Amino acid sequence: MSEDIEARLGAVYEAEGDQARLNRAYDAWVDSYERDLWGSGNPYLAIAAAFVARYVPDREARILDGGCGPGGLALLLILLGYRRITGIDASQGT
Repeated sequence: MSEDIEARLGAVYEAEGDQARLNRAYDAWVDSYERDLWGSGNPYLAIAAAFVARYVPDREARILDGGCGPGGLALLLILLGYRRITGIDASQGT
């Protein structure tokens, strides 16, 4: 894992659940967040999309992505044919 990612994760962990500090940490990370996680070998978006595809076969189902960040999961779900996706996130940077 690169030092940059470790520093960004450190800011998230150091927030210790404080919403304002978390928002600042994620706002500062928004431009490279998903690229950094994919680059570190974290396949969470692909796994989440696979679970949706397996357990929500109706491509017209309404999906709420809470904590969506910059929207990477929604992009994968759109590629899988889902169209009714709403994303919300506490961070203003997303």
